Amino acid sequence: DANLDLKKLFGTYPATLHVEIGFGSGEHLDLLMERHPHDFFIGAEPYINGMSAFLKTIESKPHDHVRVLM
Repeated sequence: DANLDLKKLFGTYPATLHVEIGFGSGEHLDLLMERHPHDFFIGAEPYINGMSAFLKTIESKPHDHVRVLM
């Protein structure tokens, strides 16, 4: 199934959804999350170093409106 059910993914239908593909170390995604705390985010990053750097960054500031895909 090629459809993404946002309600299943986030528990609600996001009013605003940001999608960042290839987010590197996640600096931009982290900044967007800080500037728009009520928005929802999906980030995709194929490289483990970038993904681990981003996860370390948000570890100290949990955010339940973000989902990531490697």
